[in-house]
Amino acid sequence: KVETALENKLAEPLNKTFFSKDRPFDNDVDITPEKGWGTMNAQGLPTPGGVLKRVVRKGKPSSLYGRVAVGDKIKAHYHGYRTNGTIFDSSIAFRRPYEFTLGSGNVISCWDVAFLTMEIGERAIITCRPDYAYGDKGVGNGKILPCETLQFDVQLLNITQRNPEGGPRNYTLG
Repeated sequence: KVETALENKLAEPLNKTFFSKDRPFDNDVDITPEKGWGTMNAQGLPTPGGVLKRVVRKGKPSSLYGRVAVGDKIKAHYHGYRTNGTIFDSSIAFRRPYEFTLGSGNVISCWDVAFLTMEIGERAIITCRPDYAYGDKGVGNGKILPCETLQFDVQLLNITQRNPEGGPRNYTLG
């Protein structure tokens, strides 16, 4: 029942519960890599709390479909939230899943970290500290401010292409 209620809240276009003071953080798991991980504008530090993940809906078992690996091309849906609860970007609003290659530097660091821990069909809330998001530069002429913590409601839809080199199928980075 709790999972269904949370999913109903996430369906709203504006969700201020993400950053509210009374939001329970009990279900958030710290998935920050021990060695850190950096792409795009920011260099993720190996300190705890860089990337937090809360599973909203479990996916299909990786024993059936294999694990996601660096170099795999995946399709995902997402809503991106700023700290004030407003959506700054959404693939769902445009009805077009976002496709990218994991570990190639095409997305912010927290996405690489989070999607490597996900299974096909899984939906999760990921919280990204600035060093795993856009760093001290921000983007989009004020769309995302410098040093801003971001949150994403993400769902891994499919692995569209496996790494042609057959890279390691594990959840570690670096």
